[in-house]
Amino acid sequence: MNKDYLIEFNRSIISLALISALTACGGSSSSSTKTPTIAPPPAPVLIQTVIKGKAIKGTIANAVVTVYKYVDRKAVKLEDAELAASSIITEDDGSYTITLLDYDGAIKVELSVGENTTMICHAPAGCGELAHGATIALATVDPTLVLSAISTVGSDNAGTANVNISAVTHLAAALIEADESGVSETTIQAHSSIIANAFNIMSSLKALEPTAVENATSVAGEDNVNELRYGLINAGIMSVLFAGQENTTGVLSDRLADVIEDIVEHNGALLVHQDDNDEGFELSLVEVLDSAGDVAAAAAQAIAADKILSTQDNSEILSELDQ
Repeated sequence: MNKDYLIEFNRSIISLALISALTACGGSSSSSTKTPTIAPPPAPVLIQTVIKGKAIKGTIANAVVTVYKYVDRKAVKLEDAELAASSIITEDDGSYTITLLDYDGAIKVELSVGENTTMICHAPAGCGELAHGATIALATVDPTLVLSAISTVGSDNAGTANVNISAVTHLAAALIEADESGVSETTIQAHSSIIANAFNIMSSLKALEPTAVENATSVAGEDNVNELRYGLINAGIMSVLFAGQENTTGVLSDRLADVIEDIVEHNGALLVHQDDNDEGFELSLVEVLDSAGDVAAAAAQAIAADKILSTQDNSEILSELDQ
């Protein structure tokens, strides 16, 4: 056989062998390669804060509850995505529940008047033409009335917070918003303390639930002296606001606006006595405390007149009412 032919033949055999080997390697590599599995990112944990409270000025039922946050010192209504439910009203006993979604910071809870909003008159002398204990139809009598409270929510709340709303928290809220340094945990605590101390109310205004002093059973069953005092002061303020008024129309909203103007102007300081030289309405500490005493006396009389409560030992609560 020709030598050159053999050399060429051998080269062909070697080339075929190499091609087969490379093809086999490539096929093996292709069949063993797998597309890596990428795990999806974990779903974000939705942080919820449940806020519970009561609206007591007396008891305010069917009030519209609106929640605000603060942006550049201005109150801005929370968006629907920041609330579990966007339509919230107070129950018959004044209670409400708000669930915030992924929110951390200062909030204002505001009550306004809806079509069916009512309030109990807890002023012993009555509210204009309405007697003590009567139901006030606010949509007719005082549709612009607004009450509020300011608090902070976040991780420190452990998922829950209490924010009760009253005339007292409304005065504190006005002071807080007037502070030029803005709304913060520091200013909230400072101005709330100013108002609480003025009326000698111990503990947190937003956490304390003022006793519904128009209800003898609630008063007799109260086991928190600070909440009882808070309720008496709250009713005392209502008594002063309605003093000398022949009807209820616009009284609360108009006179509260005057009180807020004075309190903000004097950085939370209340008049000790009424200034007879001032033609406008003023809230004096002496008048509030005197009226709170009248409320306490009326509550004691209601307990004594109740067929069931009068048979119970109410000596402790009656002693508190007598102070």
